[in-house]
Amino acid sequence: MSGHVPAPLIASSRTPDPPDAEPGAGQPAGGTATARPTCRENRMPLITWGPELEIGVDIIDRQHQGWVNLLNELDVALVEGRGLEQVGKTLNELIDYTHAHFRTEEGLMAKADYEDLPMHRREHRVFTDQIEIFRDRVELGQMALSLEVMQFMRGWLVTHITGSDRGYISAFEAAGQG
Repeated sequence: MSGHVPAPLIASSRTPDPPDAEPGAGQPAGGTATARPTCRENRMPLITWGPELEIGVDIIDRQHQGWVNLLNELDVALVEGRGLEQVGKTLNELIDYTHAHFRTEEGLMAKADYEDLPMHRREHRVFTDQIEIFRDRVELGQMALSLEVMQFMRGWLVTHITGSDRGYISAFEAAGQG
């Protein structure tokens, strides 16, 4: 096998859970994946949902888990070399899901009078701008969705949840939203 990944664009036939729904079953428990085997049969998910990604706000945790599931589907499709049409569909689902999640999260932050909401909102905007650029470049044939792009999205999500999102927990608890 040459190690060449076919034109990388993907998607799954499963529609991700909407941000306000319970995430799909079957997501493995445990820590976030730090190493990924190269054999497809032995591959670990791009991100493994586990307690270290929970922030203790039910709706946000459900949405984060749905986001993890969608990113894992995109990753599997990439590794399997699915077609551009599927990738575009999945990227659009990811972008729509991201916007819906950020609206929910920012709405809860506003209700809790979270003092760092403007900075958090900026972080969200930078990320959504970047994934929309990825999508546009993929659709224009200027780039292929790569493992590096998937690692960027994984890194951003895990870092954001375990860093920035933890910053609003005390404000949510004080407002009775925790």
